[in-house]
Amino acid sequence: MAGAAGAAGAAPGSLGQAPGDTAGAAGQGATNASAGTVPGAGAGPGVVTGSGPGTVPSAGTGTGGGTGSGTAATHTAAPAPATPATAKKNPYTAAQVCGSGYSQIDSHTLTSGSTTVTIVLMYNGGTNCVATMKSGAGVGTAQSVSASVQAQNGSAKVTDSGSYQYYAGPVKVAAKAICVKWGGSLGSVSWTSGWSHCG
Repeated sequence: MAGAAGAAGAAPGSLGQAPGDTAGAAGQGATNASAGTVPGAGAGPGVVTGSGPGTVPSAGTGTGGGTGSGTAATHTAAPAPATPATAKKNPYTAAQVCGSGYSQIDSHTLTSGSTTVTIVLMYNGGTNCVATMKSGAGVGTAQSVSASVQAQNGSAKVTDSGSYQYYAGPVKVAAKAICVKWGGSLGSVSWTSGWSHCG
């Protein structure tokens, strides 16, 4: 009777094949996010213990092959950043504008949008000269610019203003050993010094 019970244990042992088949089938369900072939393999060892004495091991192996197709994530390139306005070189210098014999003794910078101006004070030992020089993207484009200078001797301020592509000025005043006020503007932005450079 014990032998018969052991035989009964062998019969259920054939069920060990079923886990292998199931694992193999799982291979069919594998899906790859990108296109390609995804092999699926399943192995199912089964151990069945009969009601009789003795253990009947049964190993089942199942192999499943599956092909999964998918679409790889598409990466769209980010748009290129906007190109900043190209700075342009002013073909003129304050020394050229004021003329021979002048040297720079001071300057002040103003900025409006993409354009910058440098208000330059020049001196030749007896006369002061001011020129407002453009730089940046606005060079070559007509914009409202001005330059001014005044001597502290009761004389009127000398100003040059208009819509200029490269510079405003030159404006000059004789001011040997006399203080001067000097300044300029770019659009709605303006600046004027106090009385200075009195030597």
